[in-house]
Amino acid sequence: MNSKQEETLKTERLISLDAFRGLTIFGMISGSLGKELIAIPVLGIFFSQLHHSDWQGLTYYDLIFPAFLFIVGVAMPFSFAKRMSIGQSYNEIFLHAFKRFIIIFLLGSLRTSVDDNSPMVFELSSALQPIAFAYFISFLFLGKSIKFRAVISGIIIIIYWFILELVPAPNIPAGIMEKNINIVTYFDNFLLGRSHPDGWGTLLLFFPQITNTLCGTIVGDLLRSKRTSSEKIKLMGIISGTCIIVGIIIAQFIPSIQKIWTPSYNILTIGLSCLLMLIFYWVIDIKGHWKWSFFFIVFGMNALALYMFNSLFGGQLSHIVNIFIKDLVEMTGPSVRILVRIFVKWLVFYWMYKREIFIKI
Repeated sequence: MNSKQEETLKTERLISLDAFRGLTIFGMISGSLGKELIAIPVLGIFFSQLHHSDWQGLTYYDLIFPAFLFIVGVAMPFSFAKRMSIGQSYNEIFLHAFKRFIIIFLLGSLRTSVDDNSPMVFELSSALQPIAFAYFISFLFLGKSIKFRAVISGIIIIIYWFILELVPAPNIPAGIMEKNINIVTYFDNFLLGRSHPDGWGTLLLFFPQITNTLCGTIVGDLLRSKRTSSEKIKLMGIISGTCIIVGIIIAQFIPSIQKIWTPSYNILTIGLSCLLMLIFYWVIDIKGHWKWSFFFIVFGMNALALYMFNSLFGGQLSHIVNIFIKDLVEMTGPSVRILVRIFVKWLVFYWMYKREIFIKI
């Protein structure tokens, strides 16, 4: 890293947000590593966190997608303020947000179409289309007060809770939340004519997922405010602690299930995302210990490009890497192949970083 790039990181960006984003997407592309290493005694417990829960429960891998939603929200007040500072009108910013919504939505369609080898408008169980909706709806509330956004988030969670608990469907009594037997799956089957075989919900989930991004905008406004660093840390601690405690309490009545985004899961992931943002902000932006996170920053500053690269070209890259390390893998095991693939991806994005190539929408 040259001195100019280092100075840019120190003065013009919230470095902790880039690092948090990078860690999150690193977790996403490391899932296959967990599958290889889960059988290792003792360490297998740690690597099991790189798997989604089969149904009920909460692992680190279950936190990745809601963390992305939250991170999108944190970044929004900074982006909005930057555009306002260069003289853009609200209508111009609105048009940019709408275009961004359309592009991200269509990238989700592209990703699913390539995976399924068939044109697919709505993606199931993936990230981009929910992010697109959560981003645009949250943008519409961005000018509202923090209190108003918090209340709206609470109302959304309560309404969705009522839907899960009180709304029946044909042959599905109200309140049933079993895998592939619930109002969320029924809704997908009814409107799309299909549902995900592993129980992932889609259309109804767009509704509660908004709250993760909306709460992210609250934290983003807090970080942009003129409050002291200690005040910001204290308030983020209150937000994260309250959400985690409330989420644990609610989980006694309605379990944490990522695939249908239950209220306990919703609130817990907001709290945990805020806690991680607090830790990164305290260590990196307040204490100034950011160099350790450079590996993640490289990924974090090109997160969308990495996501699409991994989705569309990950197989081809793996094939090329395997050609050159086949003998090494035979001696050491398949986990080495996965680690090498991750490192090669990092080198690609480090090359982009050095040349200040950042793919933005």
